[in-house]
Amino acid sequence: MTTLLASLLQQIDLHPIRALPAAACVGWEPLRDHLRQVGILAWRPPLDEADAADVEFVDGEPYLTVVQDDLHARSLDIDFRATAVAIRRDSGITGPPLELLDARVVRIGAVPAKPYPCGVYLVRLLSDRNALDTLSAIKARHGAGRVIIMTPTLRFLSPETLRLIQPLGVTISPVAERIAGALPAPFRILLDDLVSGQDASPREDALQIDEIRSVAAFRGSELSLTPREFHALRELAGAAADRDPIVSRGAILDVLARYSTHGEEPRDEQVTLVISAIKKVIAAAASPEEKASDALIRTVRGVGYELRLPADRIWFRRSDARAE
Repeated sequence: MTTLLASLLQQIDLHPIRALPAAACVGWEPLRDHLRQVGILAWRPPLDEADAADVEFVDGEPYLTVVQDDLHARSLDIDFRATAVAIRRDSGITGPPLELLDARVVRIGAVPAKPYPCGVYLVRLLSDRNALDTLSAIKARHGAGRVIIMTPTLRFLSPETLRLIQPLGVTISPVAERIAGALPAPFRILLDDLVSGQDASPREDALQIDEIRSVAAFRGSELSLTPREFHALRELAGAAADRDPIVSRGAILDVLARYSTHGEEPRDEQVTLVISAIKKVIAAAASPEEKASDALIRTVRGVGYELRLPADRIWFRRSDARAE
């Protein structure tokens, strides 16, 4: 994502929506001009006629010349609705027509999903104070089927708020982390994993794999893992989430080779050591019923390993490269 789009999304998630400084467009003039053409950006008009007018004398006759004062010529207003239109168009979202529900919420449309289409909404200023009411109203309006809530930027909701909204079956994901487009479709966003059921709001008892930060957590506790242990756990979690849970020792060995810190070829016995380390840190964060580490990661003799968690207890915060 470009710095210009990042700045634009940050401004949209403020109250009121701030103008975009012209300095944010430096180096991105083609994109700026495209955003102006589709109505997302517009040069801020002068304060009043006095700021807009200058009198020039030609052959003794006064002529009124329209100018931009320096302050306002150097900022661009942002249209929230036009941004939602661009997301719909660039991402191929169809379904019901785009509708501005209020100053914070736009129904962008829907994408095909079984058994019901998945609704997509763009919501500004989502917070602990308004999340339950806002998302309950959207879910009631949408009816059957999943709902994806796109926020302009990453919004941090408390564990208590996440617990309250979990029964709604609403997925929350930031536009800023899902943009994968370029001109002429800069607002193309990645939705496939969200539509298929990957929830951006984890359950309290979930195993969380944050691919952007390379951090894992279980039941709300961050796991102390080396880089190779993290990527091995990610391999196990990805297989379990895809409901094809057994990962071979060879696949784990390939992961260790890809993320080797010193370029050395990993040995087969290192697979056993890495899996053992993962079992210990997961067991330390497990519930009393799960304390036996082998209850969560099972060794399939002669084959590999299985993470024994249902798909709805595995949550990914995916990097753009992974999502594509």
